[in-house]
Amino acid sequence: MSGWRWLFLASGLVIGASPVNAATISAFTNDSIIGVGSVASVEIRLQLDALELASIFEGHFDLVGLGTAVSVSVDSEGFGNTWSTQFGSVTESQLVLSLTSSNRDDHILLGTIDVIGLTPGFFDLVLAPGTLLQRDTDTLPFFEDVAFDAVPGTTLVSIQVIPEPSTGLLVALGLASLSGFCRRPGGTLG
Repeated sequence: MSGWRWLFLASGLVIGASPVNAATISAFTNDSIIGVGSVASVEIRLQLDALELASIFEGHFDLVGLGTAVSVSVDSEGFGNTWSTQFGSVTESQLVLSLTSSNRDDHILLGTIDVIGLTPGFFDLVLAPGTLLQRDTDTLPFFEDVAFDAVPGTTLVSIQVIPEPSTGLLVALGLASLSGFCRRPGGTLG
């Protein structure tokens, strides 16, 4: 199948060509708001259109933290079962997923990552340049690109990391409410 769709008039003349998005790349999280020290799992997914095939996915994702630091790890068990070979790595600011298989039409899960919030702020998983999706062909160069819907710079998921209430703040609130209770008529302890 080709990544281009041709429009024909009844006479057979070509009136134009337009790229067709044959796949959708998306990301989902179990929790878009987490506390400092908490974990959010993110699934990165690929949905192929009907009759589309894919055999190579090379994904580059920028890890962008606005006012936060996060720890990201790739779940080695979190790859879809249709990929023959899987590789995932995380550097300081980028996630790379490299997946291959024979031409398949059922790729869904690309990978699962865990995000641990270290400081308050926002964390975004952003599609980066260099991401590609291809299928095998029988003619040189023996592969062709499969178009997908997202462009580099697209934010796939955003997670807010919020501060946990400090113990001191909780103690102060408890003492203030206790003090108010003792000042009321009939409010005694003991």
